[in-house]
Amino acid sequence: MATLISISGLSQRVFNIGFKAGVNMHSPAFSDFSSIQSLKDNYWGFNLGLSTRFRIKFVSIQPEFLFSYSSTEVQVQDTGIDDVVKGKFSDITIPLMINFHFLKVMHAGFGPLYTFQFPTFSGSNHWTELKNNFNAGSFGAQVGLGVDFWRMYIDVNYQIGIGKYKSNMVINGNTYQLDSRPNVLWVTVGIWFLNPKGKKK
Repeated sequence: MATLISISGLSQRVFNIGFKAGVNMHSPAFSDFSSIQSLKDNYWGFNLGLSTRFRIKFVSIQPEFLFSYSSTEVQVQDTGIDDVVKGKFSDITIPLMINFHFLKVMHAGFGPLYTFQFPTFSGSNHWTELKNNFNAGSFGAQVGLGVDFWRMYIDVNYQIGIGKYKSNMVINGNTYQLDSRPNVLWVTVGIWFLNPKGKKK
């Protein structure tokens, strides 16, 4: 009976693979660094990548491989420091969403993610230390809401940073605590390469 149930479930599975792209809005990552800096409230970037979806009835698993880029500007003022630093962030994010489908075209989901970040900074030599000691990656989680239509879909996801990219930074002998958990809002539009219903035209 277990085998029959397993075969029946697989026969109802829908598999899709596609491409997605969109924009992302970051909130300041270094919130505990506010004593010596002023940040733009939010900064924008873009993202693109591949998406897959395995669906059985009203539940689907959606692994993705995404590249994103964004930049920000930091004003640092402290004893012996008066600097404007521009940061550029190239990220590779691998999320795994568990979606629940309802009202035929809507879906809502949640899941874990892992982000590899490759930052570059332009400014004084103080920021070389920050770049060199950035952690290779960080775990996070995301929640989202989306709509499916024809071969396309729109996703709005909010990513919450859990692990830190960096815990502290030393400038002129002073240690500053950082809370570099990035929170990111993603708005993406995707298209499936395969027929959404798994049927040949």
